[in-house]
This record gives sequence, C-alpha cells and structure tokens, in this order.
Amino acid sequence: MMKSLANKLAFLFKVALRNILHNRFRSIIILITFVVISILSLLTFATKPFLNHFIYQENYAKYADIDLILATDDRSKTRFFSTRDLQNNLDLENDFQFVAPFFEFTTMIETSSDYTYVNLYASSLTHFAKILAIKPNTQILKEKEIIITKTLSDKYNININDHLTLLIGKSKLNFKVIEIIPDNNLFSDLTVFIDKTTNAELFLNSLGLGNLPNIVFQNIYNRVYFSLNDNSNKTEIINRISSLYPNQVIKETVSQEYIAETVTKYGSLIFLIMTFILIVVLLVLQSTFTLIFEDRKKQIAVVDILGGVKSFTFLTLLIEFLIYFLPSFFISILLTNTVINVGLKYIGANFTYKLSLTNIIAGLGLSLGCLLNFEVYNLLKIRNTSLIKLSKTSYVHSSHTQFFSIGLLGISVIMYVVNLIFLKNVVSIKVYYLISTIIAFIIGIILPPSLIFLIAKITKRLKHESIFTLTSLNNLFFNKITHHIITLMTMSFLIIILLTGLNEYIADTTKKVRNTITIDYALTNITLNYDRTYQEIKKYENIQQVNKSYIFTDTYIHELDAIFNYHVSLDFDDLTYYFNIDLDNKTIEKLTSSDNNYVILPIKYHYLNNLNTDDKVTLEISKDFPNQEYIIAGFYHSPITEIIFTNFYYLQSEHDSLPNAIILTTINKDQVKKHLIETYAKEMYYIIAFQDLVEEDIKLMVSLNDYFTYLILILIGCFLITIINNALLEFTNLKNILARLRVLGISLKKLLFTLFTEKLLQYTLTLISLLVILNVLKRSLSYLLLFYGTYLDFTFSIKSIIFGTLLSFIMYCLSYLYYFYKVKKMNYVHIVKTMM
Repeated sequence: MMKSLANKLAFLFKVALRNILHNRFRSIIILITFVVISILSLLTFATKPFLNHFIYQENYAKYADIDLILATDDRSKTRFFSTRDLQNNLDLENDFQFVAPFFEFTTMIETSSDYTYVNLYASSLTHFAKILAIKPNTQILKEKEIIITKTLSDKYNININDHLTLLIGKSKLNFKVIEIIPDNNLFSDLTVFIDKTTNAELFLNSLGLGNLPNIVFQNIYNRVYFSLNDNSNKTEIINRISSLYPNQVIKETVSQEYIAETVTKYGSLIFLIMTFILIVVLLVLQSTFTLIFEDRKKQIAVVDILGGVKSFTFLTLLIEFLIYFLPSFFISILLTNTVINVGLKYIGANFTYKLSLTNIIAGLGLSLGCLLNFEVYNLLKIRNTSLIKLSKTSYVHSSHTQFFSIGLLGISVIMYVVNLIFLKNVVSIKVYYLISTIIAFIIGIILPPSLIFLIAKITKRLKHESIFTLTSLNNLFFNKITHHIITLMTMSFLIIILLTGLNEYIADTTKKVRNTITIDYALTNITLNYDRTYQEIKKYENIQQVNKSYIFTDTYIHELDAIFNYHVSLDFDDLTYYFNIDLDNKTIEKLTSSDNNYVILPIKYHYLNNLNTDDKVTLEISKDFPNQEYIIAGFYHSPITEIIFTNFYYLQSEHDSLPNAIILTTINKDQVKKHLIETYAKEMYYIIAFQDLVEEDIKLMVSLNDYFTYLILILIGCFLITIINNALLEFTNLKNILARLRVLGISLKKLLFTLFTEKLLQYTLTLISLLVILNVLKRSLSYLLLFYGTYLDFTFSIKSIIFGTLLSFIMYCLSYLYYFYKVKKMNYVHIVKTMM
C-alpha cells in the first residue's frame, strides 16, 4: 500500500517536473514571480509588527527590565519625596527584582570650550548598576567625582581624569571624570552620574536645602525605578504605591497604548498601501495560474481521453505549483529579512528585526490558501469544457465575455451615480468612500477592454484593415494574458504613485509639524511665587513674548478612550500666536466664553468617533479636576493630534486656580535655557522645551520616512521585476503568432513598429484606467484610513502624480525593452517548424 502510494507520488512528481523543464525560460520567470509575490506577501504581514518593534526600540528599549517609575512631574505638588514609605510598606524582597531611587534633573556642565545641557543622575553606585546593562568598573565614587557617557566624552573630547564644571542651582562645582561608560539603557546621550551620599552637602547647599540634615537627605529622591518579579501583580502594586504617594505620579515604563497609537498614526498609510499590494499579489497569482492552466489544457485532455481520473490532474498541477512555491518561499524569507535589516542599517538604527514565526505562517497561509483556491477555481472552469476545446491552447476571451464586461461597466457607472447622489447621506462616510473606491476599481479594470471594443468597432465600420487592426488590436481585444497585464500594470502603477505620494506627504507633514507650535519653552510645576516668577521672566532681555497658561499633561477623555499629551488653555489672542491653527469665528467665540466648558479636538475624532460640534465629552484633567463635562466647540486641522485646547483659562473666576505654567518665545534660545536652568533648577520647576519635543516627534517621522523611502525603492523594484516577467510571459505566448507573421513576409521593421504601436496603445489604456481610479482615490484615501483607526488629510499632489506617472512610464519602457529584443532575435523559422 505504502509502496504503491510512493510510486504514485514519484510518478506525479516526474510529470510535474517534466512540465517545468519543458519550457525552462518560462519556468524561471514563474519562479522569480513566485519569489517576488512571497516577498510582497511577507512584507505585507510584517509591516505592523515591524513598526511595533521599531517604536519600542526607539522609545522604550532604554528601560530594559524596569517596569514602573514613581516620580514628580509637572502635575506634582511636591518637588521631591522620601522613599521611607516604600521601605516600610512594600514587600521589596518578594515583589521586586530591584528598586532603584534617583535624584534627577537637567542642568549644565561647563567644559573647556563650551556649555552644554546634561541629564544628572544622583544615587548610589549600587542603584546605578541596577539600571544598566554595562556596569561601571568603579567601586567607590568620592565627593566631586563623576561618571559620564561615551557620547558626552566624544562630543566634547573629555577624557578620564579631566575636570568639568557642573552647575547645580547657581553654584559651579568642579568634578573629576573617573570613568566613561558606553551608552546603555537610561545612561545614554548627554548624561552624567554622581554619588548622592558623598555629595549630599553640595546638593543641599546648591538646591537651597542647606537647613536639611544630611541623614534626612539620604531618603530624599524625585524618581524611583521598579523592576517587578514575573509573578507580581502589577495593577495591585501600582495602586498600593499610588496610595502611598498621592502627590506623585506612578506609571508603567512601556505604554502599549502609545505604541498602538503611534503605529496607527505613522503606519496607517503604509497599511492601506500594503492592502493594495496584497490585491496586486492576488492578481499576479491569478494571471500566472491562468497562463499555466492554458498550457496544461492539452495534457488534461489527453489524461481524460485515456480514462484518467480528475484527481490525477489536480495533484500533478498541485505538485508543480509546490515545486515553484516552496523554494521561492524559503528564498523570500531570507531576502525579506535581509531587506528589512539593510533598511535599518541604512537609517542608522542600532537594532535588528527578524521575521516572527507568526509573520511567516501568515504569509505562507495566504500564499498556500490562494494557491489551492486558484487551482480549484481554474479546474472548475475547465471541468465542463469539451475535449475539442481542451485539446487547443487558447488565450482568447469569447465575444460573450466582452459583452459581459461592457454590461458590467454600464452597471458600475450607474451604481457610482446612485452612490454619489443617494447613499452619501445614508451610510457612514467611510462606507460611502469604500463603495466609491470599489466601483472605481471595477470601472478602471473593465474600461480598457471596453475602449478596445469601441476602437475595434470603429475600425471595422471604417473598413480600415492593416497588420495592426488584424493582429495587435485583435490581441488587445481578445487575449486573456494581455488583459491581465493591463490590469496588473494599472495596479502596479497605482501603487508606485501611492508610494511616491506617501513619501511627499511625510516630507510635507514634517514641515507642517515644525510650523504648528512656536513655543520655545514652558516652565511648569511652579509651586511657589508664580506671579514673581512670571514678572522675572518677563523682564529678562532675551524673551520675545511670555504668557501665563494652563498646561496639563495626560488628559483623559472617556468617550474617546484617549489620553492627550498636552491640554493647553490661555488667552485666545495669544493662543493663535503660539499655535498655528485655523479656527472659525463661532469656535473662537465659544473658546473665549466663561458660560460653559468648551474643548477643541483634533479633526480625526470627528470622523473616527462620529463626534460633532456641541456634543459633550468627559475630561479627566487631574486629581483636582476629575470627570468634568465639556462641550465640543469645534475641531482643528493639524498633523499634530496629541494636543487639545479648552477655555479653562476663562473659567477661573479671577484665576482662583492660578495658571500652572509660563510659556514663552525667545530671541536667543540657548541663552534663555541657560538662564532658566541657573535660576529655577533649585526650585525643581520643569522646563519643557516644546521645540525639542516637536523635533523628537519629527525625528521618529524622519526615520520612518527614510526607512519607507528605502522600502519604497525595494517595492518598486519588485513591481518592475513582476512587470518584466509578465512582458516576457506575454512574448512566450505570442511568439508563435509573431513567427507566422515573419514567415508570411512581414519585415522586422514593420513588425516592431506594429508592436510599438500596440504597446503604446496598451500603455495609454493603462493610463486612462489609472486616472479613473486616481480621480476617486485622491478624495477617498483620507476616509479609507478610518478603517485603520485614524484620519489623515492625505491626497495626491500634482507633483506626486506626475512623478509617479513618469516613473511608471520608465518602468514600462524598461520592461518591454527586453521584449522587443527577444522579438528581434527570434528564430521564427525554427519556431514555425516546431509548431508543425
């Protein structure tokens, strides 16, 4: 039994291998096509997990094993706290791997040549080593001794035993460099470490805490890092710490919500494009299957005549496809990993990425599922075909198929008009645009053969007969492979334009983000002497404009289930100076009102959550202002979607609740920052450099743009290979006809000119189809992104359409250069002989 099965499988394998080796050139093309398809498939499934990995590495990898942070921040009423309650009320031994308290703030150092801002870490060497991957070699750190990062050392040429001046408060303290540690985890960039205990007296005097006994200062910190044991209950521990420190903030180091939001924000467009790529992959697969099945019809007929069972044909073709597919898929895994990591190296990332088993299984499942479905579909198509038709290889559509296409075109146009007139106000906006897009794609795909049908009818009526009308026009009108190629090219060129448009959109968005916020610095956590501080800053010579403001971080809106990084409220006349947003008069009137609570939200929530002006939402601003109901005054358009604006400034009767921040623009940014640090560092006020925050956001955007630019080139290369492969497959299917024409006396020059005219018409039809789809898609894309959880004001510029079209034309020319070369070098006499 087993031997019989093995013999049967061996025979099926031999038949499949013979079919493949019968036309080696075509088989190589098909294998390359399968490799490209597999790469595109894997990239489609890998994009989202890759972005998750990328954003985690960029933002959270530095925390390593640290799970929680207890800290003072702009919402805290105190500038530091005692860790004694942690020691007395937590099970430090069983719940935590380690607890590492630190005293941290931003200050300045004076090198031999310059001033620069650094992050100062102060604690014991034991606690310092806990948060590092690369531990310090120093065993004891004495008074006025310091450890620095390699980045700081390299940037300012600071070596071991050199001295640098550290500014704490208004004191200038001279420190000796004892060790230089390679950047790792939190200790990176421009960062220094000193021992808190041995420098306690310096700290106390410099920060204005000289009256505090040294022994008390031992337990005083402003930040604590917690690493939990695997079996610890994180939620319970957070609640316990929060109850012990109600005036401080306890939070997780890794925010999955932020990662998900950022992936959605930056990845939604590429996800949408990948969806289109997936459609192209399916089209390429189907066209490849159609070609192979047409070639195998004669074999199917012979098997049927000899009394063979249907399963024989199915298994033979399945083995043949697996011979193509399995090697190509394993090759594509290697190539995809290489492509991804070369891209990371290209943008200077210091981490790598490897396709997960889930990615591979998803790509394999998609490809195998499509392979089986397409095989069954094509077998069912020919099941009831007569033996006479099966015995002839035919790539020709019947006239019935052409009339069906024209009928479908008419129905699609009617459906588009109905959707445009009647459904726009009935269904949701994203469904409306989805329907419009689907209809546009149907029209775009069916339009080329319909136009060819029209051209054929006109030439027939004019009784204009030529080689072009008899051969090329007939090929364009009836040939299945040609129709598949036009559809494939339309989709491929569309994706090229989408990719170039994406690249331009990210570049333009980067400029808009920089122009949206003009604030240089915000001073927050002002716990004492607010008005005095405001007047002092106002009088400083390098200040351009200064204003009182309310700034809250991490405001939660219940109805949106979203946390906003910043909630800003100030005098409206100054708001438009600091934030470049356009608001209508009605919105402005509400924002300056003190009658009701009003909030302005990013426009995406209007579409995502179906919110409208005058709807109500609940804001959880802080512990002092929990669960307050606000009316939506309007929406603002901006690429920055992490800020909300309210009339909180006008709601405070004579400012019973004093503004908690001072915002300003400067004439000399560095000089002002130095002044703010020197003057207010000892007060533990938070200095928020808004432009630095914007630049951090832009840095991520630029990194992703650089990576996607690289990826775009790879994808365009994949599509170029696919188009070239299809052009060569087209040649192998038409060479018999072309050989006959040469035998009948058509000169090579005339034949090439006829083919050139045919390909020019083919490209024109592709371009018409493409423009029909683009005309709808440029209005639909922003709303199609709602299916991916975001809204972006994205459309194609004329520049991106022209550039994408020009690029697609170059690719088209490149793909058919070899086609014409093959025609020129064709041994037409030999081809005709083999046909006999």
